[in-house]
Amino acid sequence: MAQSQNPDETFTNEFDATLGEIRHTSISIDELLSTTESLHYESKVAADKATASKLLYWRFSEPASFEILKTHRRGAETDTDYRQLVQTTTHTEIEPINPDLGRALIQSAKSHGGRPAAGVATLSEIQLSFELLGDGLTVTNIIDSDIVTWGDAKRKSVRRRINRGLTILEDAGFVLSVKEGRSVEYYGEGIESLSFPSHSQSTTNSRIATNADSSVVN
Repeated sequence: MAQSQNPDETFTNEFDATLGEIRHTSISIDELLSTTESLHYESKVAADKATASKLLYWRFSEPASFEILKTHRRGAETDTDYRQLVQTTTHTEIEPINPDLGRALIQSAKSHGGRPAAGVATLSEIQLSFELLGDGLTVTNIIDSDIVTWGDAKRKSVRRRINRGLTILEDAGFVLSVKEGRSVEYYGEGIESLSFPSHSQSTTNSRIATNADSSVVN
């Protein structure tokens, strides 16, 4: 008897990532698709809309987003309800993830126990560092600025987090590392053009959560 195919492997986005890969990369999407409840949102409709926003951010098409909502979040809603929700969400200002960054995050998740080695909070801090401090940055320049949030973390932990974020951004082609003597300097390669969930969505939990900085809301 043939086994039915996992629906998470049948849905793919614009850069051919499966829904399963995206769920491994984004905790928030995984949480929303694991229940039909409202979670921390004001209502189930708000949670459904957040799900649609995140799917569109990750470059799933309108038809695919509609089918995913039907498959994973269906309650008493009708097909028409979900079609209208996806269409309405599409017309809001959601700037999709850069495909190269998306691939780099997925690859990082595969290499680091199922979640990316650095999350949106870290990537946003690095992006802002290049914007405010310019090029030729070292990790020390970044972590010693007022841009990076330390919380209760030790210097070694913050340095590791920033290093991991820089590796993801370099893998995606948005940062270039250059060896200068005993140090490594980093140069932005279009990093200012990147849009992260915290910038493009207004929900309170729109992060790509990670093992490295899962306590940071972004």
